[in-house]
Amino acid sequence: MRQSYEHYRDSWYEQRKRSLLLGALTQPYYRRAFEPGCAYANLTAALAQRCDDVVAVDCDPATVARAREIMGLRRNVYISTMRVPQEWPPGHFDLVVLGEFLYYLPPPEIRRVAEHAAASLLEGGELVACHSRRAVADTGLSGDDVHTELHAALPLKHVFRHQESDFVLETWWQERCALAACEGWR
Repeated sequence: MRQSYEHYRDSWYEQRKRSLLLGALTQPYYRRAFEPGCAYANLTAALAQRCDDVVAVDCDPATVARAREIMGLRRNVYISTMRVPQEWPPGHFDLVVLGEFLYYLPPPEIRRVAEHAAASLLEGGELVACHSRRAVADTGLSGDDVHTELHAALPLKHVFRHQESDFVLETWWQERCALAACEGWR
């Protein structure tokens, strides 16, 4: 069952995790971000301040309706109902944020999300994932399990890991062409 809007907005765990995730992003600004599993759009609101466009989705229509209500009219945020990984938005992104939803999926679907994310990242794009390390009752999977699946499925360069007793936060890059790498792009 989903936590309340107030929980996602106000709990110290959620506030701190959001701050650390935003601080782990390697760029000050992104053109187009995708956030599946957006819940009540608290992270979406923060991403909207650093992105030209944010595509945010959740599988629950009631949650999407509430997220739209909370976000109000923002020209750069597009919130819709979508079941990931069966559905994936068109186009490419320079940021994909996977947070607190993958452990509700079976491992083959986690790998499909990783494959979709990698395929939709622009050259030089960034994927960040953050999940609780506690096992979810519905599936028995923890954030550690999810991140193990991501490591196995992502053909991206792993660049950052932050782990605490409560959660794990990691970042991967879609590497730029060899010429850019040779010129010291990253």
